[in-house]
Amino acid sequence: MNAEPRTHVDSFNVNFLTNGGVRANADFWRDVAAELVRQGAPTDHLLAYELRNEAYFDGDAKPFTLSSGQLGTPNGRTYDLSSQAQKNQLLDENLVYWIDRLRTAIRGADPSALVAIGFFEPSGPNATRPGDSRLIRTQAAIRYSTADFVDIHTHPGLQLTLPQYMQNFGIDRAEAKPVVIGEMGAYRSAHPTAAQAASALQSWQQASCSYGVDGWLVWTWDTEDQPELWNALSGGGMIESALSPRSRPDPCAASTS
Repeated sequence: MNAEPRTHVDSFNVNFLTNGGVRANADFWRDVAAELVRQGAPTDHLLAYELRNEAYFDGDAKPFTLSSGQLGTPNGRTYDLSSQAQKNQLLDENLVYWIDRLRTAIRGADPSALVAIGFFEPSGPNATRPGDSRLIRTQAAIRYSTADFVDIHTHPGLQLTLPQYMQNFGIDRAEAKPVVIGEMGAYRSAHPTAAQAASALQSWQQASCSYGVDGWLVWTWDTEDQPELWNALSGGGMIESALSPRSRPDPCAASTS
């Protein structure tokens, strides 16, 4: 991958937009899966291989900083870098290609594996993540990639409402593959007490059902390395109790708290 020329692609973008980058990423994941199988690891207990927790391109690096030129990419297509629409298409189509290639590599070593990809929210059409040069568009990956499910990250009480998050992700209830909220957390700045955090997360979970969301993971369960967030055991386990499938078997039911 490091041998790839940097004429039109640089920085983190070489992972997605060069043949060497795609090949290196596919080889890595194939080797991980193959080694787990070789060692007899209980892979049936593995939910999925997540290719990236939060996949993104570097918007401050080539090709996205270029305003002219033609770029041939690993999916066999060529894009006009003078056109923003073509740059968007370049990102969308090559992200789908990257996911599909890596999934094929993993499934070659572990045929029963599930493969997922994670995303924070794109920065538009609803403005969010000011000053963040990380670039991602997600609708094409959600709709057209072979990923078995997609993991999105949303948090109540921050810059966006849930409808705005879903609009930025491009989720409009037409998705065929499962979507899970793999990071659903409550920031203390938005929710001053554990009880308020628990209520907000329960309401957020319930509201997300109308967008076809199929699963949720609390961010985080019991760690204290992000003190700005409540964890599931905060306040004597208020969040754990509010979201527990045992006490609330229907996550789509309206909150009664």
